[in-house]
Amino acid sequence: AAPLSSVSKSHVGDIDIGGKFSVFDSFGQSTEARMSPTGLNFRTAVGVTFRLPTGQIESPDNFIDIGTGRKATTVEGRWFGDLLVGSHFWESFIVRFNKPFSDTQEMRIIDLPNEELAPLYRKQSVSRQLGTTFEFETAPRIVVNDYLAVSGWYMYRNHKQDDYTGTFTIPAAVTGFSDITIDAATLDLETAQTEHRLGGGLSYSNLFAFEQGKAKVPFEVTYLHWQTVKGAGGNQPKFFTDQIQLRLYARLFGGK
Repeated sequence: AAPLSSVSKSHVGDIDIGGKFSVFDSFGQSTEARMSPTGLNFRTAVGVTFRLPTGQIESPDNFIDIGTGRKATTVEGRWFGDLLVGSHFWESFIVRFNKPFSDTQEMRIIDLPNEELAPLYRKQSVSRQLGTTFEFETAPRIVVNDYLAVSGWYMYRNHKQDDYTGTFTIPAAVTGFSDITIDAATLDLETAQTEHRLGGGLSYSNLFAFEQGKAKVPFEVTYLHWQTVKGAGGNQPKFFTDQIQLRLYARLFGGK
């Protein structure tokens, strides 16, 4: 809908600021117990994250725009758990619950989700309450040796329906044919989503060698593939993702 021109856009997404608190750890402070676990062990932690609305949503004047975030202030509670059996198997669990706060956004109000080319008079400032999101994630891992591990991965995600409010009467002088009333509630349609993701990967870690003094820089390299295997909701895409992650470990204060 904007005038034809070359467009170059770069912007950050929504920024998360959070922390995690260890509640229970059967290993205690023993490095040896962590590197060579035996028997049944368990550790758990809780966390909270605040998401700042630093991203950009899709432009109401660009019908094929992709935003860098939801541009919503949210608070998210998290629970983490790790169950270890012997020295070769552990399973991690993560539960997340995300609660957005209401805000106001400028959007084009469409009557049906598959209508994209909405005229200018449908661009209005609407009240927005994004739905809450619940996620459950688990990852079983088999430790092959001191360096290599093979893992599986599953995640369930449920996003409740968004809520948009605002009613606007547009006169015939603007529409060009007759007076019409548009209701922002139509933006709620097909915003509820359910998704099941499945995947697996490999990881290489030299932490054990570092603790023995055989490596100078502790790090972990992980390759993970996952994809959506089942979902519901008109706006739920089917994702295929390959991810390579490098994690470096360092202390800000103190010794090694």
